[in-house]
Amino acid sequence: MKKLIIMAVSLLLAASAYAQVGVIAGLASNETNVENVDIKGVTQYHIGLAAKLPFILGFGFQPQVIYNVKGQSVGTMIDSENVSFDASTGYFEIPVQIQWGPNILDIARPYVFVEPYLGFALDTKVLKSNTEGKKVEDYEGMTTKDLGMDQWDYGFSVGAGVEFWKLQVSLRWVYDLGSPMDENDKFRKFDDLWSDVKKEFDNFSLKNASSIRGSIVFFF
Repeated sequence: MKKLIIMAVSLLLAASAYAQVGVIAGLASNETNVENVDIKGVTQYHIGLAAKLPFILGFGFQPQVIYNVKGQSVGTMIDSENVSFDASTGYFEIPVQIQWGPNILDIARPYVFVEPYLGFALDTKVLKSNTEGKKVEDYEGMTTKDLGMDQWDYGFSVGAGVEFWKLQVSLRWVYDLGSPMDENDKFRKFDDLWSDVKKEFDNFSLKNASSIRGSIVFFF
């Protein structure tokens, strides 16, 4: 995994000779309806680096390396007491954004995009709370396996944004497709992975997204 991180960061920095490089940061919510997103429930975040490689005819190619925190909450009952477990897992992710959008009078560029990604879990934290929302206990050192989650994951995002000056502001719907690994902990064949993606597109709906994420990129 360390080799993958070093390789991804190295390739991104190498691209800086031919592209604009910037920092990316943002927040996410498990609620996929924009109108229902409650700021109090937005506990996920991401931060990292992005490189913009412009193509022709409005197309652009933007690889990124980010640290992305994903969260989940599970309610249960222990010894007649209702408690909730809030788990957060930090993933190292490599999203590759493919954009299209017209440049309007060199002032702004609205665009749409699709963004496949590959992720690897780095760290996990679990917080147990009682019915009053009071912190009861922290669980450190837990792994994704302890929570029944995959250490590797992959998926894609679809979204839209606008670029002006040195900024990009975007909103995306994220579709987590699970683990790219088989039962022998080896990467599944590309045809199998693509089959999962195709099934999602065949029944495409924003309501089926895993989360909604907003990002801001500042280019140097």
